[in-house]
Amino acid sequence: MVQTSDLLTIQKFIFLLDDFHYQEFTRHLLASKAELPLKLSQVIRKKLPEFDDHAGLCIKIYGKYEKNERLAFNQLASYTFKLSANLSINYPAYLSVNYPVLQRLINKGQTADGNFLAKAMLEIAEKIEDHSTQIFVLKFLIQQAFLMKQSTVGVKYTNELDAVYHIEKQCHDVLSILRLNLNIALDSTISKDKIAEYKKLFLSYHNHTSCSLKLLAKYAYIYTLYFHDPEQFKDPSTGALIDDLEKDLNNYSYIVFPFGFDIKSNFSFYKLNSQKLDLTSKAGQKDFDELKKHYSSVQFWNSYLNIPEIFAMALKASNYLTAYHHYVHRADYNKMIPAEVLQEIKSLSERCKELLKHSGLEKYYKHDLINLELLYSGLLILSAGPGIKKGAEELESVLILYQQVNLAGTTDSIFLFLMIAYFAMRQYDKCAQTFKRYVRITKGKSVYEDNDVEIHIYYYLSQWLAFKSNQYLVKLKNTYNQVAADGARAEQAKAIEELSEYFELPVDLVSA
Repeated sequence: MVQTSDLLTIQKFIFLLDDFHYQEFTRHLLASKAELPLKLSQVIRKKLPEFDDHAGLCIKIYGKYEKNERLAFNQLASYTFKLSANLSINYPAYLSVNYPVLQRLINKGQTADGNFLAKAMLEIAEKIEDHSTQIFVLKFLIQQAFLMKQSTVGVKYTNELDAVYHIEKQCHDVLSILRLNLNIALDSTISKDKIAEYKKLFLSYHNHTSCSLKLLAKYAYIYTLYFHDPEQFKDPSTGALIDDLEKDLNNYSYIVFPFGFDIKSNFSFYKLNSQKLDLTSKAGQKDFDELKKHYSSVQFWNSYLNIPEIFAMALKASNYLTAYHHYVHRADYNKMIPAEVLQEIKSLSERCKELLKHSGLEKYYKHDLINLELLYSGLLILSAGPGIKKGAEELESVLILYQQVNLAGTTDSIFLFLMIAYFAMRQYDKCAQTFKRYVRITKGKSVYEDNDVEIHIYYYLSQWLAFKSNQYLVKLKNTYNQVAADGARAEQAKAIEELSEYFELPVDLVSA
């Protein structure tokens, strides 16, 4: 009988798939236009329960077994297995269908077949780091070893089982810290010393031999920086960490995680929020498109609010807000904005409207509902025309409906969109009222500095336009000098310059 050591990883993988998972895998290959990987998978499947040797399989694919063909074949076999990533994210327990098969084989006295299956399961489980399957198979092999008086073998497998349990526990500990101690949704305070302790723990796993633990620890570290150490997150060194994790996620895309944990989408949110990424560039658009392609392929989002999609839309909306908010008030707004951008803003707005119909929003996703309402309103305002008034009305409703809810993290965004809307509608009295409410509600609370600056810009400008009081010009000029001196705020400086030019403010407003 052929030994598992004689087989390629892709052969063992195809052998272990039941019909459902095989169809899912090949459907993905077909959708990805991966013709050669699909052909290889079909050739392997057709031969089962027998196997071709390496030469025979290579000849079936390339027609020859010469040096160049062997090299191409080995690369194809490795690449085809990597394409199992889609199966890993959607059906991480795909090996578990073999549990009862193994038990039936042993119960029927088919020990050789049972052990062949067990070894194949263990080898693929080790490859994809399916700890549950590793534990299941090792428990069987341990018990079998002691039943057959093979104590040395039993001890070896017992030590392997202990090691798997330890890795599983370490992975659980990382996720537990993220969910219980560092989870910003729990509104719990955490000391700087404790944050430093967790960062040190995560760093200690960054070169671990376990890919799943290494990936989780790198992700957890970046998560911690983003939410609990934003200054370090902005540091250029974080860009290197993000590149490193992205490389690992691509290299080990077939690694399985708990069902429902979409590490790639989660990571992409932090990457797209990093300073190094420009969504208006080709590279930035490519990364955004890849995120969209990925979360669209993750099937469990069909049952839950698609958080990655909301993150992606929020990033797009934020990008458009930065680039175009200071044009919304203009009569020629539609001519100032590229047609494809206006179309995407409207498409995103319609998608938000659809997501707001999600049946579980109010019950399970209150904070996400508020964020989605904010996103929808902001996109309405950016679409201009009647959308400005509708967006403002939506935001006022949010402030009334959720006045008892902690809006930390979204308050300044709500008021910024309101300021843009009322300014665009020339309702300068409402700009003043909105500004006073903003100051009162956010007193003593942390706000996003960029939003705070832009809220003040609209307040100063609206009050100068309403009363022509020079004090507001002085304040606006001081704000300009502040942002113009900061290279990272070039867009804000540009917005003040264009607003100044459009409303024909005194020239010295933007003088050095």
